[in-house]
Amino acid sequence: MKRYSLYLLIIGFTVLVSCADEKKNEEPEIVTVDTQKPLKSDEVALQGPIDVEFEEEGMKEIFTKYIEVKTALVYTDPANAAARASQLKKLLAKHNAGSNAIDATDNMVNASNIEELRRAFKIVTREMEPMVKKAIESGTVYKQYCPMAFNNTGAYWLSESKDIYNPYFGSKMLKCGRIDSEIKQN
Repeated sequence: MKRYSLYLLIIGFTVLVSCADEKKNEEPEIVTVDTQKPLKSDEVALQGPIDVEFEEEGMKEIFTKYIEVKTALVYTDPANAAARASQLKKLLAKHNAGSNAIDATDNMVNASNIEELRRAFKIVTREMEPMVKKAIESGTVYKQYCPMAFNNTGAYWLSESKDIYNPYFGSKMLKCGRIDSEIKQN
């Protein structure tokens, strides 16, 4: 009987050790993501038709151009973002939008890198929000927020869609953010 118990103990120990070795030899699957690669326009469809109407003449054109600037920042395309900001600046001046909004877009036009563009865009968004609130007639504009932007100080942007496409990080953190509020006609 002692011999039978000893054999059973040895077999049990062998099974335990051999199973433990199999677990040690298993390699976990490592998935790498290239976060430095800029998005290409065919990787994600960002801008569809804008289903928002405004009471004030020219505001839809201004808002559409703002969305084009945001989209260029999502794609991390500084040349396109600056060019769209220049067009936005002209529209703001044409429709007497106010010097703060014009100055903010001017800072985007004169930015020397993508980070400066994104910092200036934060101010452009702050200036655009009251204009959108005042003029919206139908549809919904989404005020979105990324808490991690600018060293965790956070930043807002406006969107024509519920989908989150972060202009402050682009492909590095494309979906980082949340809908903070909805802007609709009062």
